Amino acid sequence: ATRAGVRTLGTLTPYVTRDGDAAPVATTLRAPGGMDARERVAAAQAADANVPVQAAAGDLAKEMIRVNHYGRAADRSVVLASLAALAEGLRALGAEASEAAAAAEAAGAAWDGIAA
Repeated sequence: ATRAGVRTLGTLTPYVTRDGDAAPVATTLRAPGGMDARERVAAAQAADANVPVQAAAGDLAKEMIRVNHYGRAADRSVVLASLAALAEGLRALGAEASEAAAAAEAAGAAWDGIAA
């Protein structure tokens, strides 16, 4: 659901391209060239400090964003809040991003498809 929602935002892309290869506990996202992932995470957390979004560590800190979805974060409302915060954070830093409603709709459809 997180990956489906992120794809509608347009600016960030999943690090792992095939859904079947993605980890079930987190979604890793690539910040496009010229964008620092740490700034994107800070902007998303400024929009909602409670979302489980963080920059990667080490060599990938500038380019990878991690959205955790395990434990209490494995909840539809947390996924939707994370997508809304990412969209707001992208816009706050001047990046083009679709409305959070489009990301929420795509994530909800994916969530419902998996739950069915």
